[in-house]
Amino acid sequence: RIVRGFCDDGRIVAAICHAPWILVEAGVARGRDMTSYHSIKTDVMNAGAHWRDEPVVVDNGIVTSRNPGDLDAFCSKILVVDGLAGHLLELAGGALRPAFSFVLKRTHGPEVLLGVSLRPA
Repeated sequence: RIVRGFCDDGRIVAAICHAPWILVEAGVARGRDMTSYHSIKTDVMNAGAHWRDEPVVVDNGIVTSRNPGDLDAFCSKILVVDGLAGHLLELAGGALRPAFSFVLKRTHGPEVLLGVSLRPA
């Protein structure tokens, strides 16, 4: 119910590696472009998703990625989808570039960004 509720509310849902199984079980995969770890590709496709072998795939607020090797692209895309990346870089005045290590976590209150580091441009 939690994942479906997030999707129904239009919140960003991000799943990497085997986590797209949760999207399958929540019934939100049908008709979406998604990726996942290769071993669950068939399950994702059988749930009605259009599986793509890409580091990160975004479809209407759902961000999916294949494996931990894709974490940089995955975390960066979450920030882009949420609109935070541009804001962070704007605050930095072009002197910094993002180097993301962790993901955006939504709480009951404000959004919390965990583990974002900025490097000199």
